[in-house]
Amino acid sequence: MGLLRNIADKLKGKKQEAIEIEYNPQEEPEGLRRDDVDMHDKKQRERYVKACLEQMAEASKELETLGSEYNLVTSYLTDMEEQDLKDYFPALGENGCDATVTAYLADNLTEMGRDHALRPCLVICPGGGYQYCSQREAEPIALHFLPEGFHVFILNYSTEPHRYPTQLREAAGCMELIHQNASAWHCDVSRIALLGFSAGGHLAAHYATSYDCAEVRAVFSDSKPVQASILGYPVITADPMWAHLGSINALTGTEQRTAEEIAKFSCDKQVRADTPPAFLWHTAADSTVPVANSLLYVQALAANKIPFELHVYPFGDHGLATCDDQTLERPTAVHAYDHAWLDAAKKWLRLSFKTKANGSSAESN
Repeated sequence: MGLLRNIADKLKGKKQEAIEIEYNPQEEPEGLRRDDVDMHDKKQRERYVKACLEQMAEASKELETLGSEYNLVTSYLTDMEEQDLKDYFPALGENGCDATVTAYLADNLTEMGRDHALRPCLVICPGGGYQYCSQREAEPIALHFLPEGFHVFILNYSTEPHRYPTQLREAAGCMELIHQNASAWHCDVSRIALLGFSAGGHLAAHYATSYDCAEVRAVFSDSKPVQASILGYPVITADPMWAHLGSINALTGTEQRTAEEIAKFSCDKQVRADTPPAFLWHTAADSTVPVANSLLYVQALAANKIPFELHVYPFGDHGLATCDDQTLERPTAVHAYDHAWLDAAKKWLRLSFKTKANGSSAESN
């Protein structure tokens, strides 16, 4: 985790090297410069030494604060190892699989009767046009949801040249991994959500609507559903009128598709009565994946009487992720406005799962 590494490096250094102190006149006590102090003058010397000690005390406080921040962040975590899915499910390797899962598991708190309390889970599918998995839509997102009481898993699924149904099977493998370790990890498998961006949003929506399709069941005969999905500027349709063809072409390995294939890879066409509720956000100005993709999906959800929440922000282009300086080079006031999706998504997911931020069950409505 980048944040943890930065703090850890400041505290102890990667190689446990001896601390080196460099003389910098600009950092000397205010109003006192060593060159201007007569060290043979007792009063000047004492004043200078006292000022230096005060400065060192302030630096020590900063280090203590940094150490406290490090301990606070790491107290949430028990496991951040990246696991190869094919090591757990060899059948995935037979079909070509580069997928890894990184688990961010919050500590099992033992105070106030919380022993063995089960936490809801969130599986993140980064975007990248099915050509790569975006780092900006992975860990920075996980660190927003971990303190909300969720175990978070990042699925870095296989990308080009791997084709469908590899990615859908890997999503099923991630679900199976969570179910198999639910007891040890204190996972509530009745509260698992998928969060996907762009092409990762297509994977999340596709799994939410087609988790039990023949291609998945050929590898996972008891593939598991999810209970909610959060979709950020998702690729939804394969219809050439609105599709992000780069993603669909990378997924299928062809630029030509029949009407049946277009429907198969259009998540809005796969929505059915048991499709889980969804939260979607998009920008009207998205020039890469048109907002029509999100509109098509919520229209299908509405037709099937499935709850959803949709936020369409007027400005901002594609791939905004957290909409701040964590994931954007030069965030603007427009991005700060779009950043509201994060709090809205957290509130929606808590309501959908009837959970509080600490992971305990909320009162039923």
